[in-house]
Amino acid sequence: MLDYYDPGDTLSFPELSDTITNTKIENDVYEFQFTSHITSLFQRKILVGQTNSLSQIISVQISFYNDNGGIVEDSFGNLMDYTSSPHDLGHVLDILQQRFTFSYAICRLRLQPDCNFDPHTLFFHCSKSSSSIPLNSKK
Repeated sequence: MLDYYDPGDTLSFPELSDTITNTKIENDVYEFQFTSHITSLFQRKILVGQTNSLSQIISVQISFYNDNGGIVEDSFGNLMDYTSSPHDLGHVLDILQQRFTFSYAICRLRLQPDCNFDPHTLFFHCSKSSSSIPLNSKK
């Protein structure tokens, strides 16, 4: 669907339902958990957007956790906790560390206040390339 943006796989929230658990919305934050089965998709860049044009998402954060409930560290000792950059098509997360193991990931979407958010409008475009963010990204 978004291969013109960056080659990869585009999946809707419902298509990922077998890897998503523990969904909740609280204080204008929609939070859900990915199981480790998402590993093959989250290899490089992740574009999180909505199929409607409402722009209800302010930012996206994904944190990767180990079996003990701690945030996984990359090979340099940095926590694997990523915050998005805004983009014309949604929000981009650059996953810098490749081939890491984790038990689950928590994704938090900071939303516009009282926006009546519907998670079924979400899509995830998981890039397979190592290219940088395209020039049409927002500043």
